[in-house]
Amino acid sequence: MQNHPARSPWLALQSAFFALVSSAALVACADQGSSAADGSFDAVIGSAEWVLSPDASSAQPALQQMEKASRDVAFHGLRRYCTVIGSEVLEQIEEVGSDGAGGFALEIHEVVLAPASLDQNGYFIEAENAWRFTKLARDARIVNADAVAANYAVTALAESPVVAGIPCVRLSFKRRSARSDRPGDYEADYDPSTGFVLAWREFDANRQVLNSLIYEEFEYGGDLSGMTLKGRAFSATPIALGQPLGPQVKFPVHLPRFLPRGFKIVGAEVMTVPDLLAEGLPAGETSYLAPGDWFRVIATDGLEVIVFTHNAAAAALDGDDGEFTSSPGRNWKVGYGRMAGTSYVVAARASMNVVLQIVASAF
Repeated sequence: MQNHPARSPWLALQSAFFALVSSAALVACADQGSSAADGSFDAVIGSAEWVLSPDASSAQPALQQMEKASRDVAFHGLRRYCTVIGSEVLEQIEEVGSDGAGGFALEIHEVVLAPASLDQNGYFIEAENAWRFTKLARDARIVNADAVAANYAVTALAESPVVAGIPCVRLSFKRRSARSDRPGDYEADYDPSTGFVLAWREFDANRQVLNSLIYEEFEYGGDLSGMTLKGRAFSATPIALGQPLGPQVKFPVHLPRFLPRGFKIVGAEVMTVPDLLAEGLPAGETSYLAPGDWFRVIATDGLEVIVFTHNAAAAALDGDDGEFTSSPGRNWKVGYGRMAGTSYVVAARASMNVVLQIVASAF
């Protein structure tokens, strides 16, 4: 990655999040065995057993197929992505590919429509290094099939769309319990022979599209020789859920005690940012994260994702205690700040009020 001295605050926030989110980090729920008092996750993690309602069970095979496809399918394609940012729209053409074994690549072919404030020169560089965000949080993907069935009403719609030449089934996902910040209303077109999602849309309360993605060209497998596949950015040590944190994490942990309804913590780790990410490029110029250890938890309702991360030292990001800076996005929020001398980064598909509640509950 090159060093770009003049970057907008919005791009800096994205960089911090991109460095923290990795598709490889989601892990299955572990058995619970400790109380919240001993520093374990029992106050916020869910049971390994999910209770499915009768009308959700029929969708379970398709959801499980879609969950597996999001991890294991090798492909190459061109897709069109649109998102609302404040009162403006970003639309771009992306070339993407995966080897089905954790390697993923994204390149921006064209920004078709951009907000006036967008620094396109810097944005191209940032977005092409943003595969973790794209893979885990931005794309509609089934993170946990059982959790989706528990939290969403899943319905097969009458439409039979053909996406990139592939006949698809269209599913509707509507969150069962209403949340005031986001309606939880999605549609996804998937290939029933593989489970791969080839198009998706997210709607607001008035059924206006907030986000959409559709593949215009797609090939299973495909030639990836011209793309740079990337794995996760930093090495990490998984944390055993349900076990005391003290023996596993060698610095004070700030664990969110508030999550939106339906969300459960499904993964945790200690991630290490090296002193140098590349020869001659200090970490602060490339990841916006100070070298050292960072504690990270990932929560999901099966479809949406929340990431909360904080560092072990007190000087990872500039600013005073209580300071909070956020992205201007209407659809997902990325922010960083410092509390109790500890720097943190949080990202969620939620209102700013919910994001601030998550932060406050951790300190």
